[in-house]
Amino acid sequence: MKTSSSTFEIVPQGEYSLEQGANFIGAWHRAPSASGDPEGHLHLAFLTDDELAPVGVCLKQDSGGRVLGTVHGGAVETAVVVKQVERILSLDVDGRGWPDVGKRDPIVARLQRMFPGFRPVNWSNAYEAAAWCVISSRISMRQGQVVKDRMSRELGQEIDVHGHALWTFPGPDRLAHLEKFPGLFGRKVEYLNALGRAALAGEVDTDASCDAA
Repeated sequence: MKTSSSTFEIVPQGEYSLEQGANFIGAWHRAPSASGDPEGHLHLAFLTDDELAPVGVCLKQDSGGRVLGTVHGGAVETAVVVKQVERILSLDVDGRGWPDVGKRDPIVARLQRMFPGFRPVNWSNAYEAAAWCVISSRISMRQGQVVKDRMSRELGQEIDVHGHALWTFPGPDRLAHLEKFPGLFGRKVEYLNALGRAALAGEVDTDASCDAA
């Protein structure tokens, strides 16, 4: 899928390392920059919160700590993507008080030294998080990830992030009409059907889920 692109920047409040977050999900890679030196990137593909439209982003971090992003995804509004990226990377949280926690707790201090600038990486939205709960139930996380990745490739939307092909998780219409899929047993297909119908009806609200948490 060819996409148009727009750019944005996020200024983290407090220490932040994009590379640490990307390494946590095994998605950090390096590619030649304009100067010929290897440059670190994080590429993500996901469905937007409200419209569940496919979108991709390329994220880098400059020497000043700013996160610089390029959006790949047609007519998706940049502001919508920025808000979602901030939540995914925990950049919607003011982390300036985090170093003081390490001063009070030696265990936290040790982890801060091991993973400088790390912040939790979250699910792209409540829809995909709920699907993962169904897919991964009663199997290992590794097995669940294999099934989820296969579903994305076979049923999801391909996004081209400047030459890197990524796939989003299948949209709700695909889940609502799913009849079977390798690795899904018991009532998992039935539950995913229900999730797809709920999302199509606007009953899966990521903001409400985050507020409740």
